[in-house]
Amino acid sequence: MSSCVEKAFAVLLKHVRTRDGARELHRHLGELTILSMLRVKASVPVIQSYGFVLMRKLACACDESQRVLLENGAIELIANGLRRFPDDVILQSAAAGALAPLVQYDDSSIGIVFSLGLLPVLIRPIVHRSDKTADQAVIYTCAILVAICEARGKDVVGTILSGHVADADTETWPVLQSLAQLLQASVNVDASKRVSVAVTTALLCFMSMDRMVTDVLDELRALSTVSHAMVQFAADASVLKYSGIVCQQLARSPVKRVRTYSPQKPTKTTKIRVSTSPKKEPAVKEGVVYDPMPSIGERDKERALAQAEVADRAVRGNLLTSAYGFAKPLKQSLVVASSPPKEIKPRPPARLPPQATSPLKSPTKVGRVRPLPTSR
Repeated sequence: MSSCVEKAFAVLLKHVRTRDGARELHRHLGELTILSMLRVKASVPVIQSYGFVLMRKLACACDESQRVLLENGAIELIANGLRRFPDDVILQSAAAGALAPLVQYDDSSIGIVFSLGLLPVLIRPIVHRSDKTADQAVIYTCAILVAICEARGKDVVGTILSGHVADADTETWPVLQSLAQLLQASVNVDASKRVSVAVTTALLCFMSMDRMVTDVLDELRALSTVSHAMVQFAADASVLKYSGIVCQQLARSPVKRVRTYSPQKPTKTTKIRVSTSPKKEPAVKEGVVYDPMPSIGERDKERALAQAEVADRAVRGNLLTSAYGFAKPLKQSLVVASSPPKEIKPRPPARLPPQATSPLKSPTKVGRVRPLPTSR
């Protein structure tokens, strides 16, 4: 009988590929038939996987199908399948895919998820990710976490990200560590674009609702990766929804450090020298008050040499000018040892040649004299 049910589910999967086929199956109450067969064949993982895929197709195509599935215990069946077959990768992906549209449809489904304790089971593909983990499981899990955070707000972010949910230490933040590592490994891979977009959307959603998430990502050195993914997938609607809020939050927050981290190029660090032996303070006798006076230190060596050279040049220059009778020689300073000046013979005073004066010629120039007019 299991093979017959499997063949019937395979035929229905081909029928609900279109929206019209899903609505026609809803008119015949196909949801109730699928749920009843899943309860009967709860121990067969293949049938469970086919049934969960049918539930996802119907929930995405028809709103009335979502209501019928929620009212008839679809989430309880999904939780049973997740717990019974934890190592079945295909079944885990199919169950997460069936739960995602149901959580996004009605807030009451989120209360059912918390009452059944499904959070530790849902985040298992993220925290305990391996090479066998399907990408679809990560994508659907991120969509479920985003839908829960949008419905419940900041109060549920700490519950989702805490270590109690993942059975780990509270201070390690295993969900954020796993999401950051997953994003760093898939952001530059074209084949993992959908995974990168889903993880980036989840991280931006957490950051927009709680500042603590940003601080933890900063400690994990993953903010640069998140910023790069936010720019790379800026055209995606889900990333664009939270990127503006995150940018405003980062702009208003104070900058703690200006260090950038990249796994390819490690930054250079400088060691700070710490003095091991502290300076010993002078012992002060009791009853004695010391009034420290300013002490005059010794002159700088270069400054003293420069002053000595200037004084030497001044003495030499004055000796030269005094030889011509323009100034008196300066006394040489005892501090500056200058070389003895050379003997310079003074020049004799300049004499002008004698001028021959003639009595006939006047030193002034005499012009032609006009005769005075005579009276007649």
